[in-house]
Amino acid sequence: MKRKIGSSLFLLLLFFCWPVKAAAADYSIEAYKVDVSILENGTAVFDHAITYDFDGAFNGFLYTLDYAGYQQPTDIEVTVADENGRESQPFKLNSSQSPGTFTLSEGIDFLNFTVYQPGKNREKTVHYKYKVPEMIVNYLDTAEFNHKVIGGGWDDTLENVEIVIHLPQAVADKELKAWAHGTLTGSLDIKNNQTVHLTVASNPSHQFIEAHLVFPTYVTPLNPNTKDQKALASIMAQEQQLANEANAKRMRIFWVVIILSVLSVVSLIGGMVWIRILARKEKQEDIFLPTHLYELPADITPAVMYSATNNQKPRPVDLTATIMDLVRKKQIYLTEMNKKDKKGKEIKESTFLITRLPHSDTLSLLPHERYAMKWLLKVIGNGKEVSLQTIEDYGKKNPAKAKKFNEAYQKWQGMVKNKADELGYLSTYNARALGITVLTSVLLFATSLAALIVMGVSDAFYGGPLIITVGCFIISLFQWIGVLPLRTTAGKRADKEWKAFKKMLQDVSNLNMAEVASLVLWDHFLVYAISLGVSKKVIKALKIQFPKEDIGTMNVGHYYLYGSTFSSSAFQTSFESSFNHAVGHAINNASSGSGSGGGFSSGSSGGGGGGSGGGAF
Repeated sequence: MKRKIGSSLFLLLLFFCWPVKAAAADYSIEAYKVDVSILENGTAVFDHAITYDFDGAFNGFLYTLDYAGYQQPTDIEVTVADENGRESQPFKLNSSQSPGTFTLSEGIDFLNFTVYQPGKNREKTVHYKYKVPEMIVNYLDTAEFNHKVIGGGWDDTLENVEIVIHLPQAVADKELKAWAHGTLTGSLDIKNNQTVHLTVASNPSHQFIEAHLVFPTYVTPLNPNTKDQKALASIMAQEQQLANEANAKRMRIFWVVIILSVLSVVSLIGGMVWIRILARKEKQEDIFLPTHLYELPADITPAVMYSATNNQKPRPVDLTATIMDLVRKKQIYLTEMNKKDKKGKEIKESTFLITRLPHSDTLSLLPHERYAMKWLLKVIGNGKEVSLQTIEDYGKKNPAKAKKFNEAYQKWQGMVKNKADELGYLSTYNARALGITVLTSVLLFATSLAALIVMGVSDAFYGGPLIITVGCFIISLFQWIGVLPLRTTAGKRADKEWKAFKKMLQDVSNLNMAEVASLVLWDHFLVYAISLGVSKKVIKALKIQFPKEDIGTMNVGHYYLYGSTFSSSAFQTSFESSFNHAVGHAINNASSGSGSGGGFSSGSSGGGGGGSGGGAF
């Protein structure tokens, strides 16, 4: 929705649940310009030009004119201008509700305008023109204009507000004095001793803008609205008090933001120093390794390798690598087959069947490997085999099965992570360092949010402290990279060795693969390439450097090169991507199975007219 509510994004996030007044038309107010001409007889001539930017259809405009404290407006006129500023003829005042007409309803000190001008996706500027007789008060020692030019009845943020007030003639230096009240972010300027210019870049909803001017009585000599008393001294005293209060408020806000920014800097530096102190407690040795490593750094499974070196739970791709490693270990084999539609009829799209080899010995397998076979073959499959289509469809229409699948997947992840933790790659200080990291980031987010809320509520803006506060939070999100997790010497060595091994696989096209290792070893390397994300490069190099008949002897490699028995698919996307797709779908189905969603799982000088507002329909 284009309508802007509130003065900052974080205020919107904080208060978006509060009820707001609904409107039929979707719009934003891009500009609000008011021209006020004061006449010699004390009359004020107004032209409110309000620019709407509509998104979708609209029927017209609404405006409430609050003239409390003044005489009823006269000479009322309504016009509408297009995007090029071409202003229409004055609209007719009648109750026909036809385009080009408007109605007026009267309340106590209110006039309610309904302007009929339908359209769609357009920018329109509506002008409300009127005169308020005897708005100026002539005292014995000064004349006064005191009016809330824009009332607090607007539900919308008003962008690019400009108010220009003209005197009938210029006065001597310092004879024209002007003040403005409302948001603390506005500005006021006196030009040529005759014109007062008020500007506000963005005026929050329900915030009035009040203009208060005093000038010599000779400017409005024909004004019948006179008072036989002096007022200039009391007016000046009142405005001085209001100015002092506003400045005190600004200073309070400023110091609050300053304190928050200092707290942010201290928190960031403190967190950084604390983490590095913990890092130094873990004795480290210098580790020098070549760029390429041509043998497996450790006899661990691909899933454990990823979890141990990244301190994370394994991903679906690591389950793929585990399945392919079981193929290499001759525990299971794969067969390509056609998918079946809902009626059981074969279609051209292919899938793969995972079948347990007869007499396969699972005693040599690790617990997470045995669990993967049991989960996929016995729980989802029939005990001997299971297709990728069956895995993908499992739990799709059955929340209980979806939940069961997700629990099984999480159990497998936990088994892998536990095995990875047994390797001792993480420092005993890592958990504490991680806690400090989270605490620091949360504190910095809180200070940034507090600074935005304070400035938003107070309609004040201090760019420097805000940049420091938010900047510290952003830095906190990235400065831990390369520091965490805290590893032992063995952990650092393993991390560097696996990176060197991955670098070798990435650069495999520049190597003589036959000199590096035998096909049996390359078959072994290939399952790690899946978890390391470089399997495509290894497969491409195998195609080029080894004869077809030799690759056909590989337990894993031949599935990537010659595993298809159907010319329609020819293993185009490979088993790896097919299995990732199947597991990903099943996990997404499981995440939405719980029923809770998943997948997409400052003061006033007393001027009148404060209730003016408007909108569109």
